[in-house]
Amino acid sequence: MGRAGQGLIRDPAPLNDLERRIGLGRVEVPFRQVVTEALGITWTRDPFDRLIAATAQATATGLLTANETILEHCELAVWR
Repeated sequence: MGRAGQGLIRDPAPLNDLERRIGLGRVEVPFRQVVTEALGITWTRDPFDRLIAATAQATATGLLTANETILEHCELAVWR
């Protein structure tokens, strides 16, 4: 594992570019709704994986991830 924060996107420009080029976007969903959805996820004990997958489920939107566990269990997840 590298330094703390390594790999995080701090400049929104790349996200804005991806939004323009491929329609990648941010979702707006109440955190309470995400947590409620996450409580039903039993295929992982990782709380962050649960929240990530729950966000996709709560919004019925695709999830772009390289996480193999999420890809295996979350039907909305893809990796390209």
